[in-house]
Amino acid sequence: MTRPRLTWASLRWFWATILLVLAIGGGTLQWLGPPPPARKPEAAAPAPPPVMAPPVTAAPVVVAAAKPPEPPKPPATPPAPQSRRDRIGLIVAGIGLNQADSLFAARQLPAHTTLAFSPYAPNPGPIIDVAKARQLPTLVALAVEPATFPAVDAGTKALTPAEPDAENLKRLRWMLDRVSGYVGVLSAEPEIRALRPAAIADLLDRALPSRDPPLILVHPGPARLPRAWNRPIDVVLDAQGAGAELTPRLRDLTRLAAGDSGAVGLVTIPRGDTVERLVAWAATLGDTGPRLAPIGVLAFPPLPEKPNTP
Repeated sequence: MTRPRLTWASLRWFWATILLVLAIGGGTLQWLGPPPPARKPEAAAPAPPPVMAPPVTAAPVVVAAAKPPEPPKPPATPPAPQSRRDRIGLIVAGIGLNQADSLFAARQLPAHTTLAFSPYAPNPGPIIDVAKARQLPTLVALAVEPATFPAVDAGTKALTPAEPDAENLKRLRWMLDRVSGYVGVLSAEPEIRALRPAAIADLLDRALPSRDPPLILVHPGPARLPRAWNRPIDVVLDAQGAGAELTPRLRDLTRLAAGDSGAVGLVTIPRGDTVERLVAWAATLGDTGPRLAPIGVLAFPPLPEKPNTP
């Protein structure tokens, strides 16, 4: 079998068909025109400008003017002196040497009684707590060498003229540090060899020069003192061991209290029977006439010191 042979007529028809298709396609493209331009993607909306914080202006540095020094405060004073009349200051000393007796006294003694603590008290804390709870005023009973030394020894910390002022000042500060919350000190030794109450007042002024309110020095008297608020003792109630003498001495104390200066009575040791008799006596005092008062009410202001004369 033989394949058909291409002729020139066949080639002419083939190319004619190709040219016709190209012509039709070109015409169609010409009629459609050029394609539209491609659309560019829309740009994102511009971000808002950043908010700028206002500039911070440093606050001006204010330099405070130096304050002028304040004038010193006038010394505080105990209660008004016009209230001394018909007032009785009752002081019970020797507190702390016997713990049981001292606690009994602190719990049972009438209101406004003043407790004088020994600097040699081994454990004064519980008794001080009772005194504070009952609002009883307290004193530090100073150890002072008596005229009968060495037969009677007031202890290794006693104030004595045998030592220089610097040593006595050191001993006084030690005694004051033994008790807290005290309103003054008691120097009850009536026979001091050379260290008189005026010398003790001077030591107090040097030991606590700016204490407010100032300390009260209760002393054997009878003279008033310069350089310290002070109060002389009028009656020692348990002299010679008290006993039967206590009742008449309490009557003397009540009688003296009717004067302008009131009166101060001292009990040297808080014996149980003495405390009970004091409680019974205080119950006889009425709301009018002589009555018990804190020791500060009966204190005298310092005497003015005499100017040095050539």
